[in-house]
Formats: sequence, C-alpha cells, structure tokens
Amino acid sequence: MEGLANQLKVSSQHLSQFIQKKYAMSFSDLVNKNRVNYFFEIVQDPAYQNFTIDALAREVGFSSRQHLNKPFKKFHGGNPSDIVDAVTTK
Repeated sequence: MEGLANQLKVSSQHLSQFIQKKYAMSFSDLVNKNRVNYFFEIVQDPAYQNFTIDALAREVGFSSRQHLNKPFKKFHGGNPSDIVDAVTTK
C-alpha cells in the first residue's frame, strides 16, 4: 500500500481510509479479492489448462496454493480445486 500511496501522492492512512469507505474492506482484502477473481478468469482460459493449482496461485500473485486457500474461501467459499474440477469436467 505504501508504494501505491506514494504514486498517488497521498498518505497511506488516507488511502486506507478511502479504500475502507469505498469498498468496505481493507487494502489487503481488496488486493486478495482481485487476485481470486483473476484466478477464476485464468482457470477458464485454455492457455492455463495444464497449470497446477499452485502454479495458478503464483500466476495471480499468491506465493503458493496454501496462501490462495484462505482468501478463496473468504470471497467465494469452497476450495480452488472445486472451480478447477468444474472447469476441467466441461
């Protein structure tokens, strides 16, 4: 958040308050929600069909599958493998 605040030439506190007011979540949650949404996008892209869940997690900005699991459950319920299984059985 510090880097973004510097680019926008505002304080981190001001940016944090803005994000909380506009999106009703913390900066960290906003970033993770967007990462999880991107996960949904790339899982459906044939270019990523042979990627493991761990590789997909890294592709969207998480350091591992384990770090993807908690935000995934928070914003969508279930597990990442549920969506991968649903897409691959089409």
